[in-house]
Amino acid sequence: MRQLRPGAKVRYTTGEAFTNGFVKAIRNRTVDAFQKKYRNLDLLCIDDIHLMAGKQATQHELLQIFNMLSLGGARIILASDAHPRTIARFDQSLSSRFSAGLVVRVDEPDMDLAHRLVHVVAHKRGMIVDDACARVICDRIGIGRGASVRDIEGALVQIQAVAQLLDRESCQGGMISPTAGHIRKALALRCGDETSASSAPLSLDLIIRTVCDELSVSICDLKGKGRRKKVVLARELIIHLARQLTSKSFPEIAHAIGRPNHSTVITAAKRFKDRLGAQISVEADCPFDGLPLCELTQRLTRNVQQA
Repeated sequence: MRQLRPGAKVRYTTGEAFTNGFVKAIRNRTVDAFQKKYRNLDLLCIDDIHLMAGKQATQHELLQIFNMLSLGGARIILASDAHPRTIARFDQSLSSRFSAGLVVRVDEPDMDLAHRLVHVVAHKRGMIVDDACARVICDRIGIGRGASVRDIEGALVQIQAVAQLLDRESCQGGMISPTAGHIRKALALRCGDETSASSAPLSLDLIIRTVCDELSVSICDLKGKGRRKKVVLARELIIHLARQLTSKSFPEIAHAIGRPNHSTVITAAKRFKDRLGAQISVEADCPFDGLPLCELTQRLTRNVQQA
């Protein structure tokens, strides 16, 4: 937009960042300064708007900003993982305003678009990726099998890090030229298995279904407030596997398993990692009681990858 309209005021943020910024402003009594950031914009972009679900004060503030910008003729772009009217615990006034605009579904990129995205994203990160390597990346991350643009971005971050750490000679004139070896190593590490030849990303829904089926936990119980041992174990396993096998963020994982605050997910991830390191056995009133937790985790990892 700035290329078409030099001097245009543009702000990009996420649902999580907007919420955190607003909460901080309330605590510090700087709400006026927070609101000033959103005045007189020409374009406002908010990603992951669904992460504001259930946060009434934040939604009310967004509604005021939405109305103010709309009256001023600004353009507003919002991204969510669901249709505005299907986001649970979302203010009806906001949903109505969102639905009044153009609502489009964004599907995963096809192979041709994915190849072009690899080149574009790689160039922005200071990398030169040839067509052969782009094809390898798209195939390994699972384009056509549920992978998204975020998976492309995450894979390239991993590849860049591996190339810089393992082969300083791959950097030429300030640009990084990763080899096929760098790519295989990076994408294997991305799955937590350095010997793996493939690291196609897995969907969070698949991980949730697999873990719940194995532990005989219903989706309703998983997303509920219950603290039964096997339900808590299922949540922890899902969080761990999601962090190991996908590029999903903690807020996204929290949303998927019905947790209102992603800080609880971060705590659960750390607690589970500590328990894995302690080599303890499962005690959760489930069929796997007595089995080392690390073995159960490996079993579920294999089941998810083979599903």
